[in-house]
Amino acid sequence: MSQPLTILGIDGGLAHLGFAVASCPAGAKPTVLSGGVVETTKCSIGTAAADNVRRARELALALEAVVAEWRPARIVAEAMSHPRNSRAAAMLSMSWGVIAAIAERHSIPVDVKGPMALKRAMTGNQTASKDEMIAAVREQYPEVQWPARRDLHEHLADAVAAIHVFEGPAPAGIAVSKTASARVGTSGAR
Repeated sequence: MSQPLTILGIDGGLAHLGFAVASCPAGAKPTVLSGGVVETTKCSIGTAAADNVRRARELALALEAVVAEWRPARIVAEAMSHPRNSRAAAMLSMSWGVIAAIAERHSIPVDVKGPMALKRAMTGNQTASKDEMIAAVREQYPEVQWPARRDLHEHLADAVAAIHVFEGPAPAGIAVSKTASARVGTSGAR
């Protein structure tokens, strides 16, 4: 029998990045081992661009610590949805740059799943609300330790949902999965 894979689920964001670590045995439901939300805050000193770089570095340090502790075999992340404006798009893109750089540095393949695929897998409804997603994760993964602040629950729920839709290892490179989400992996070659 093969060893369970350790998977890192991520809900990307510069202000709030949700993460969950799970043990995923072949053909069985994952067990969430750890999770949380990395929160960065704005600083009014200096330019907004410089502050965003500082925040991206904070995300990088936090994710590096998670990767060092758990050594995930794969990252499964919620795909970028359509941001409300260009500022939100820039901030989300910076968090994805951090995720991609850490994955590349550690040769961890990344699966990307669309928000509707996560909602459909967790609730059966691709237009589920944030509260419905949180409730579904609470029901299906009672082992999850939730942050004290309720406004952070949606980020952890989305990270757990990313793990929930994990379909097992795929070949390195880009392919389309059954949930019509891109799979991106590294070849390990440098």
